[in-house]
Amino acid sequence: MRCYDKDSLRIGSYLRLRALLPNLPRVFATLLDKSDVAQLSWSNANHLIHSHPLFDEFFQPLGQLGKQLDPLPSDQEKRITQSTSVDHRIPAEILLRNEARQAFEAYKSAVETEQRKERLEEEFEFLLSDTPQVTPGKPLQDVSIFLQGFSAYESLPPSQAAMVYDRFQFKYCRLQHDLLKRAEVEFRECLLENIELFVDVVRRSRSEFKNDHLLISEREMLRIKDFLQDDFRYRQLSRLFELRDSIIRRFITFLARPAVNDCPAFSACAQSAIHETISIKKQCDFSASHLIDISVHGEMAMVAQFITDINVLLHNEPFLTASGPATIRCYGAEEVTDGENTGRTQLFLLDSAASLDYAREYSSKFSINSSTGTLGSSSDPLPPVYVLVCDPAHYDLLPFLHQQGLSLAESTCGIFIGAGSADSDGSWSRASDCSSIFGRDQLLRICDTVCASQLDRRGGLKIQLSLLCGDPFPLDTLLISVLGVDSEILRAIRDPSQTGSESDTAGAHENSKRSIVYDLVGVIPIDVHWNEQRFAVDLHLGAYHSWLTAKAVNSTHGHIVVYSARRAASFAHARAAVSRVLDDGCRTLTGKAILLVAVADMQDYFSDESLVNGSYRPNYHQLSKPDGQELIASSAATSIIVE
Repeated sequence: MRCYDKDSLRIGSYLRLRALLPNLPRVFATLLDKSDVAQLSWSNANHLIHSHPLFDEFFQPLGQLGKQLDPLPSDQEKRITQSTSVDHRIPAEILLRNEARQAFEAYKSAVETEQRKERLEEEFEFLLSDTPQVTPGKPLQDVSIFLQGFSAYESLPPSQAAMVYDRFQFKYCRLQHDLLKRAEVEFRECLLENIELFVDVVRRSRSEFKNDHLLISEREMLRIKDFLQDDFRYRQLSRLFELRDSIIRRFITFLARPAVNDCPAFSACAQSAIHETISIKKQCDFSASHLIDISVHGEMAMVAQFITDINVLLHNEPFLTASGPATIRCYGAEEVTDGENTGRTQLFLLDSAASLDYAREYSSKFSINSSTGTLGSSSDPLPPVYVLVCDPAHYDLLPFLHQQGLSLAESTCGIFIGAGSADSDGSWSRASDCSSIFGRDQLLRICDTVCASQLDRRGGLKIQLSLLCGDPFPLDTLLISVLGVDSEILRAIRDPSQTGSESDTAGAHENSKRSIVYDLVGVIPIDVHWNEQRFAVDLHLGAYHSWLTAKAVNSTHGHIVVYSARRAASFAHARAAVSRVLDDGCRTLTGKAILLVAVADMQDYFSDESLVNGSYRPNYHQLSKPDGQELIASSAATSIIVE
């Protein structure tokens, strides 16, 4: 009976270990380095397995197998089953058997086969990368003739060769896609670094941009290509010249008609950052309605028509503004005494030469002169608004009135509103749903402008702060750390005559009866005390592209030009902005006081001696002109003063 029990235990042990043999390859793969398996003997491998820190995670101690096979009384077996969990580890006795050696040799052979297969696949991939006929999207059968005779190709079974080829095509296309995207980004940065060239192209060719499908002449394209051909970022897209030309044309179109969605910086557009900051910071009180009064000047019948159209448009409802609802009241100028005009917007309807002369004469009495000592005080009159009237009886006068109205608005620090819709770019053809003279879009722009001038733009000085999209510094950091301005007071305005053309400007107005959309413009009101006087300053925030190529912009008394000291394109935009402001031929920019602000990292400040000493002026000689301008440098910023 004892011999029978021993034989039974031996047979049970053998069967249990044999059943666990398929688990050994998984253990070998975990406890042995696959790269060393080919050089290991079983005795060395067995020693490495026993000395591995994870040995006890996979194997039971020696002798545990016999205890598991010993029969136990039924009650004791029940108690053990209830009190202990099942041990799924492999008995260590399995490593003492010859079957374990055989399992290791089989595993070793499989590893060697896999490594040989991987080497063949790597050699085949190298052959594919070295074969110029292999291009993205080309099937294997089209290039197999160029691969014949190479062992790396002929050593692989056809199915395996096809699998490797497909995998290579995927990796190659992915790599080509990544390289192409990087080349596009670098080329766009190249265009930004040469912004002055493109500003010149847009401004010289303005007459050709008459619709949304801008056509750049081949002569201009050749001039651009000749200028850029020495830049490696231009040359690396030589094989994709159609894509390169398309990027150039889209960039020029963007400069001519800036839109946030077309910005080369994509989501990093400065206009978007300003919009987001306004959305976060802006707090408007919509519980009370503001009161907006307008004195309308012009021929009596025209004034009556204008007031009627405004009332029809608003339906006696408040007009929604960024500062809350506003009740707009219009009066004929003859109904209001001069003493009552201080808190009213003076609106002039320009429909004839006589109305233009009247507006010029009347405005001279209440001229807003930026050089007076009372500039910015609470008694300053509101900026006058000049509205071009699209009177069918005087179509021939429209170009003259448009030009003279712009000039008059500039000389009086006023606001000019053309006769077209917001996207008509100065043309006078538009659909009107109010009357044959005043269009709905024009009336909405008038309401937006007047409300903005009374509620948001009470500053006498207007300063434009310009940023380049994608510069590596957040807007809040710039305003607080560099300029010392808390962006909590950032406000939104709606002003069709803000720096940039009418189609460039922003804000949003929506209600159940009407809807029109402009861009949002950021404004920070600042009180500046100088020489015992207080100056109310409106600091306007915007991207360079919002005004750099504009045909006509409203009066701006000064510019703060911000650039990143680590980005060549940023300084190129600053240089282009300074050139635009200092351009003697540009009569639309009245303010030529310029402050340059270089933004650098903290490590730059401590590592760059020129920054610490305040002499960091890269290529500033390119900004100076020989007409009495003085360059003054400080550690925080560099300003150009025009004598």
